[in-house]
Amino acid sequence: MKLSKITLLLVSATMLTACSFSFEKHESHSEFYTHFETRDPISSSDVSSSQLTTSSATTTSSITSSSSATTTSSVAPTSSSVTTTSSTTPVADNELTVGFYNPSCGSLSKEVLDTKLAEYINQVAGTTFVSAIKNTSCQISNDIPTKGEKVLIIGASSSQGSLEFTFANTIKAITITAQTYHKPYVDYSTGETVPNVDSYSVLYVNNHSVDLKPTDNQPVEKEYTEAIDSKSLKLTNAVEDKSRVFIKSIKFVY
Repeated sequence: MKLSKITLLLVSATMLTACSFSFEKHESHSEFYTHFETRDPISSSDVSSSQLTTSSATTTSSITSSSSATTTSSVAPTSSSVTTTSSTTPVADNELTVGFYNPSCGSLSKEVLDTKLAEYINQVAGTTFVSAIKNTSCQISNDIPTKGEKVLIIGASSSQGSLEFTFANTIKAITITAQTYHKPYVDYSTGETVPNVDSYSVLYVNNHSVDLKPTDNQPVEKEYTEAIDSKSLKLTNAVEDKSRVFIKSIKFVY
C-alpha cells in the first residue's frame, strides 16, 4: 500500500514537471516570434534610402556650386592677361640698304642726277621711298676711283657740293659708308702708282662731320651711323678745295 502511494506521487511529480517544461518552452517561442514580427525591415530600408537620396543631392549641389565658382574666378584673369600681352607687342623696324658703288643706274651727271637717282632708289625699295632729291656739284662718274668703276661723289675739285633727300616716310636712323676721294694713276716717269687723294675730305651729315682726310697719303673709309628721326637728309662736303668724298652705300632704318 505504501509502495503504491509512493509510485503515484512519483508519477504525478513527473507529469507536473513535463507540463511545466512544455509551457515554458511555448512561452519562450511566443516571445521570439512576437519580437521578430514587430521589426519592420521595409520601413527601415525606406528611411535609409530617403536619407541617402537627400545626402546625395546635397553633396551634388555642393560640388556643382564649388566648381562653378572656381571656373568663373579662373577665366577672368586669363582673359585680362592675354589682352595686356597682345597690346604691348613691339613693331619691328624696316631697313633698306642702297649701294652707290657700281650702281645699276650707271653714271649720272649733275644735270640728271636728281631725277635718275630718285628713280634708282625707289626701284631698289620697290615703292616710293624718296619723293625728291636736289643736288649741287654731285655726280656718279665713270672710271672713278679706277677704270671700269663708278661711285657717287659729293662736291667738285674746287667747289662744295650738297645732296638733299626728301623721304616719303620718317627715317629713324641712317648708316653711311663713305670714303676719301681718290683717283690713283701711274707716273710713267717713275713707274709708281700715285694715290691722288683729296687732302681735305670731310663729309657733313646734316650738321655732324665725318673726317675722311687721308692717312699716310692713303684714302680712308668709314662707316657712320646717326639717328635722325626725320623725313629729310642733307649730305655736304667741306668748303675747301680738294675736299670731295665718295658715298658707297646708305642703310635707312624706318
